[in-house]
Amino acid sequence: MITEHPLLEQTEQERVVSHRAARHRHEKLSKASAPQQGSKYVVVQGDTPLYVAHIVKYTGGCWGTVQVVEALDGYEQIFRAEDIFDVRMAMYAWHPTEAIIGDPA
Repeated sequence: MITEHPLLEQTEQERVVSHRAARHRHEKLSKASAPQQGSKYVVVQGDTPLYVAHIVKYTGGCWGTVQVVEALDGYEQIFRAEDIFDVRMAMYAWHPTEAIIGDPA
């Protein structure tokens, strides 16, 4: 059992202040670039297009629910059509499908 550690010597007040300072700040998409619920997008991570997705639910926070329409080359084993899952929206770039593949959404 550890009997000496800097955290053990902190008061409750100091632990609370330390915890608040260390909290992760969530990244959010700007309203101008945020994907619209009900639309289709090519989902890109870094420079890599991963899949085409339909935005099932997104109200502007950190998380959204997507449904895979089509996995792109090399990602068919990871993403399957009709898969539905939650994603952290700011971790990806969202390109409207009509701008890339001529799809009218």
